[in-house]
Amino acid sequence: VTVGAGSSYDTQGPMFIGEPPSKVEFTNSSGGRVDCSARGNPTPTVEWLGPDNLAVPSIPSIRLVLNNGSIYFPPFEAEVFRQDVHWAVYRCLVTNSVGVIVSRDVTIKAACFFTSFITFLVWTTQMKEQGNCFTIDDRGKRTHFNYNFKIFNVFRK
Repeated sequence: VTVGAGSSYDTQGPMFIGEPPSKVEFTNSSGGRVDCSARGNPTPTVEWLGPDNLAVPSIPSIRLVLNNGSIYFPPFEAEVFRQDVHWAVYRCLVTNSVGVIVSRDVTIKAACFFTSFITFLVWTTQMKEQGNCFTIDDRGKRTHFNYNFKIFNVFRK
């Protein structure tokens, strides 16, 4: 019996059709998506691994692992920023019964942006830094904003 190359009995380990890029940046207002696609016989499955090399689950409204091989980071409010999700390294793991392939590291960086301008006349605040987002607690009012500079001194008026 001769089996042709196009036969359904041919098996093939997974091969990337679209390997994810090494770096993906997006803003909290736009959200972001990383695609990973592969082929093989039998049809491979795609999972996403976190920095600990464990499969990452979906977190509703924060990180969605889709059935098509993509990982989606929906738009989010700055106070929902999570460094372990939005500033993290992921890898795409593709498997079938013939083999396993793993993508390069994909560094995810989400920036938090705000549309309002704020002037502080009295600095009686506590400041907390999360990634590249600041949280200022000014007498019980929480305000978040993006920065791309370092504050070395804070002066009280």
